[in-house]
Amino acid sequence: MADRGNRVVIDTQELSPEDMATRFSLKQGGMGWFLFKGSSVTTEEIPDYDPATFDKIKSPSQRLRAVLFVYWKEIRKGQGDFEGFYRAQVERIIEQYKKKLPT
Repeated sequence: MADRGNRVVIDTQELSPEDMATRFSLKQGGMGWFLFKGSSVTTEEIPDYDPATFDKIKSPSQRLRAVLFVYWKEIRKGQGDFEGFYRAQVERIIEQYKKKLPT
């Protein structure tokens, strides 16, 4: 597409009038979730955050890296190389959990 987006075409089984009304109410665009599952989907399985903010939500690893950067900058006064500090801290965390595993 011209805006570098992608188009996805989906064929459905025949829908009830209520489902068709819901489907056409969503036609005007906007962000939303598309769930595909071999069986029915419960509302508990739908993410509870607004998909429009999806790109603003950090993954757990991004959050950890950001916290370690602030710690390195403020507590460690930016001493040394952050990348080396980050790798050492992540390795320390990994080793802590490896020690907790049954042998």
